[in-house]
Amino acid sequence: MKALLGTVLIAALAASASAQATLAVPGSFASIQAAVDAASSGDTILVAPGHYNLSTVSIIGKDVLLTSSHGARETDIFVGTPGRAFFLSGTSTTGPQPMTIEGFTIVNGKAPSAPAGSTGQAGGSGGAILVDNGGVIVRGCIFDGNRAGDGSQGIDGIDGAPLSTGGLPGQPGGKGGAGGHGGAIAILQNGGFTSPSSIEGCQFFDNRTGEGGFGGTGGEGGDDIRGVFS
Repeated sequence: MKALLGTVLIAALAASASAQATLAVPGSFASIQAAVDAASSGDTILVAPGHYNLSTVSIIGKDVLLTSSHGARETDIFVGTPGRAFFLSGTSTTGPQPMTIEGFTIVNGKAPSAPAGSTGQAGGSGGAILVDNGGVIVRGCIFDGNRAGDGSQGIDGIDGAPLSTGGLPGQPGGKGGAGGHGGAIAILQNGGFTSPSSIEGCQFFDNRTGEGGFGGTGGEGGDDIRGVFS
């Protein structure tokens, strides 16, 4: 009996040691990112009502319940600098605690556009949330005014060379870069870790995909120089 009681006590202590924690924002942590950094898989990050002005929160390789205490109508995230609200990678929805984002209004997220000076490059996807090789459950959120990134203009065509038998035609301009997908949410699987995702009970207002870049200008035809040297 004593041995049995000892075994039960050890098991209880082990369970207590591995108990999931609740991390309060802003009670215990000043920001959502600080709470995410301190959290372990299985923890809950509980966000109090209020207005949160933030840049991208990154959640990499851990599965937490990120939730507001009073729902999306009372807890809004405004992305004050160019960038998304959330970037996730290596997250899973199949473990004991599925990676979940719940109960936020997310406003003004913007995925990056193609870099200035680039040619034919696609814009970034997922204006508010981007999941890259992972999974997420998004529940009870409101997405308003988020957008994906714009593509860049295509490269200009090369001018045709002058010839004594008639100038060569100019080369066509290159294709413009595609606009990014998912004005609010994009889930990309690029051959790495994958996990199912779902969107439940969310509302979407005025979210937009990115605009494609203009095609490059075609090159001018070459001059006909017949007789120039006669």
